[in-house]
Amino acid sequence: LVEDCKVGDWVEVNSGLAEPWRGQIIAVNVESSKPIGIKWLAPCKAGCTARRKGDPPGLKWPDNFPEGLFEFRGGSHNVEVETLLVVDPDMFHIANRPDMPSSLPRENKDEIFCFAE
Repeated sequence: LVEDCKVGDWVEVNSGLAEPWRGQIIAVNVESSKPIGIKWLAPCKAGCTARRKGDPPGLKWPDNFPEGLFEFRGGSHNVEVETLLVVDPDMFHIANRPDMPSSLPRENKDEIFCFAE
């Protein structure tokens, strides 16, 4: 139900692909046919380009970057409630991991998330 969705909640969304999309609710509009606004998370992958609007060309995640980390990359969409697989306020948290490299493409480590366990 739309009423169960709150701004700030984390979601998994059926994308029609093998893997669901994940993100955070940024808006709820009960009047809309696509009432849930979601800011998308994207995986951070070792050695891959860290593509985010405003990034300098060629910026990459370190080769020793751990798996299972995500960041916002600037995209958002409104979706139907029926596409939501999971709504959970505690699905992700800021990644504060001992295996995090000290040199990252992002100055703010508070912008990197991992699944809460």
